[in-house]
Amino acid sequence: MRKRGTGKEIRICQHCGKTFKIFKCWLKKNKGKFCSLKCMGKARKGKPVWNKGIPHTETTKDKIRQKALGRTGWNKGLTKESHPNLTRLKKEKSPNWRGGTTVYRSIALDNLPVKCAICGVSNPKLLVVHHIDRNRRNNQLNNLQFLCLNCHRLEHYPERKISLFKPKRNKKGRFVKNKEGFQ
Repeated sequence: MRKRGTGKEIRICQHCGKTFKIFKCWLKKNKGKFCSLKCMGKARKGKPVWNKGIPHTETTKDKIRQKALGRTGWNKGLTKESHPNLTRLKKEKSPNWRGGTTVYRSIALDNLPVKCAICGVSNPKLLVVHHIDRNRRNNQLNNLQFLCLNCHRLEHYPERKISLFKPKRNKKGRFVKNKEGFQ
């Protein structure tokens, strides 16, 4: 048996004049004025938002202030002075930061060939610097190598065999084989 008040009612769209059916329960939620979102958008186009440019009254501002008084911020009121453990090595304080670039990237760009050590991709936008021993503070030249995004991901997550880049195909749709394998 159907619940009471769940039937549909016929209405006329305020924008285009087309008739449409709408659930009676939606009428209580102030819906049922337009037959579609397209008509609603066209009808409201050019009209200002109802509260745009209206400043808060003094009573509203007081309510907002009173509500915010009891709240604590995202750091729960802790400061760097009271809790020095909160400070992290960011930007200038990090040992790998020198004037906007990381030290190991500039070392690798100056001394290593700019190509992936595994697959040979030479686009510098696709290359990242990989630390062979996985210690980011060890920036010696023999510990750095360039890897493309795909090879770098496979280096850190060998269980994920799916490639980020689609291999090249010939006209028949078959994979093109390179000297080292598929590319």
